[in-house]
Amino acid sequence: MLKIESFSLLSEDHTSKFESDIFEASGHKWRLDLYPNGNGEDDDCSHISLYVVICNTDSCSQGWDVCVDVTFFVYDHIHHNFVTFQDVNGQRTRFHGKKTNMGFRQTNFFGVFYGK
Repeated sequence: MLKIESFSLLSEDHTSKFESDIFEASGHKWRLDLYPNGNGEDDDCSHISLYVVICNTDSCSQGWDVCVDVTFFVYDHIHHNFVTFQDVNGQRTRFHGKKTNMGFRQTNFFGVFYGK
C-alpha cells in the first residue's frame, strides 16, 4: 500500500515522480511510480500517471516472464471517494525483460484529488 498524506503538496511542489518503497507480492519485488503532474510525455499536466514496476530483475534467468493481475485502488480520504481500474481487457499483465512496468499515462481520477 502507498499512502500519501498530502497529495496536493506533491503537485504544488512540482514533484515530477514519487516512488513507493519496494514491496513483495506473488514472490516478486515491486514498487509504484506516481507522477502527480503526468509523466512528462506531453505538455498536458492535468492528469496523474501511475505505474507498477517489477524490481530486481537482474537476477532473473534469460527469457523470464511474470504474469499477474494488476488492479489499482485509489482512495481520497478527505472526500471519501475512490476509484479502481485495471487493464481495459481485464487480462493478466505480462512483465518481461522488455516490459518491466505497467500503468496508466493519463488516469481518469484527477478530479478525485483536485475536485475538478
